[in-house]
Amino acid sequence: MNIVIVGCGNIGFETAKQLCSEHTLLLINHSCPEDVAQFVQKHDNVWFSLADATDQSSMEAALTKYNGKFNRVDALVSTVGASCPTSAIDDIEQFKSEFHLNFFGNLVPIQAVLKQMLPVGSGRIVVISSTSGVFAYPGLKAYVPAKWALTNFCRNLRDKIKQHGIYVDIVFPASIKNQRSRTFLFEDGIEPEKVAIEITRILKGKKNNNRFVPRRYVLLHTLERLFPRVLDIRAGLQRKRRKLFRDQKVDSVLITGASSELGKRLAMVYAKTAKRLYLLGSNEQALSEVKRLITCSSDCKVDEVYLDLADCRTVASLVDRIESVELIINNTEFSISDPLDNIPIPDYELCLNNNLFGAVNLVAEFLRKQVPPVKIINIIPMAAKEDRCRFGCHSAGQAALWAFTRSLRRTFGNKIQVMEVILAKQQENYCGADATTEVEDHVKYEHGCHQSGKAMSIVVPLIAQVAARQIHEFERQGREVVFFPFRYKLYMYLAAILPWRLG
Repeated sequence: MNIVIVGCGNIGFETAKQLCSEHTLLLINHSCPEDVAQFVQKHDNVWFSLADATDQSSMEAALTKYNGKFNRVDALVSTVGASCPTSAIDDIEQFKSEFHLNFFGNLVPIQAVLKQMLPVGSGRIVVISSTSGVFAYPGLKAYVPAKWALTNFCRNLRDKIKQHGIYVDIVFPASIKNQRSRTFLFEDGIEPEKVAIEITRILKGKKNNNRFVPRRYVLLHTLERLFPRVLDIRAGLQRKRRKLFRDQKVDSVLITGASSELGKRLAMVYAKTAKRLYLLGSNEQALSEVKRLITCSSDCKVDEVYLDLADCRTVASLVDRIESVELIINNTEFSISDPLDNIPIPDYELCLNNNLFGAVNLVAEFLRKQVPPVKIINIIPMAAKEDRCRFGCHSAGQAALWAFTRSLRRTFGNKIQVMEVILAKQQENYCGADATTEVEDHVKYEHGCHQSGKAMSIVVPLIAQVAARQIHEFERQGREVVFFPFRYKLYMYLAAILPWRLG
């Protein structure tokens, strides 16, 4: 079997040692450490190529370097990943850079080998995620949302390409003893040899695995979905903090995606209780109409802001001009519905900038202020939790936002109410998020559908209005996790009972 191993760190190098006696290997890494060079020289069936795993042209050149000797890829083992202590509040650019390495460092090799596997109709892809890919710990580092994004992408990819005879296995190791990094040594954790042994077993056994190392860590996936409060308490959050949130009064509210139907309804609802609204959106005409409607029926002051939320400098300038905001509602969504294996990397970056980095940067900027917000609401579509929607780019970005939301709660949850609202349907056109959701089972509604690679949205104002009222009510009650409709929470519970499905 011809096996490509991308990343020659702890897990990648140990995996090469395990596989070299029975298989032909091509090792790809951004540098060639001395021990790797010696290992390659000792084995006639092992080759090495220098490449940047996040660069498409570099990765494709590395795969074709030994065409005469390594002319077919039977399996890919992608092990790229690294964590650094910098959080989103410390440095948003470093946050993006770390996310880029952990996500695109695996996505680019996958896309590169698929170009060889799809015409043949066979192949196997083993991706190293992390237990952090199913459990969100405190700290606001990019590693957690990046691994959640990678996990969701792989689940969607698996569903898409299995019909072509190509299988995707995901490995979720706990913390690894890191002795090979020059910048971040880590003495605790499991030995990388254990992960390498599991990878060897996977390649010999059943296909489409979800393997935890150690296996008991599968409980983290179940707890995160069934009993997140247990993990909240473990992170140091108070049991009775909900009473504190109920007593907090909100006078100033900032709403992103305010030009969408749901954003408009949220603005109308909060105008009745707040003294000032900041409405952010990408449709200037729609924002002006929302402001006109509010000023005609309320004394609430309204500031409309037409900006690109993904532009860090513009967001920083805006936050500097605003004295304080007590409630932030993130309601932006950007969807791309092209086939998983054909989406260009710039499209992924555009999607992540709109679905993740814009919201993260906005929150981080306000948390740096002397008077931070007391409540934050992130509105997330069910794509963050589903593995059958087959739109990996969109699903990955939303899963990353979900992970960031939970990390945010476990970092600041004793002082800030961090609320996640999971909508059954919420789709986007290029002028702002158009939210389509279902609140009550007896309410008739129509929802957008993806056709011919274009996002189409049919918005039912009644549903958005009901959803906005419910969000406002639950926020006043101090709630932290809300589903629309509730039955989707039951679907997630059923999937959590079968954690190996990771559904």
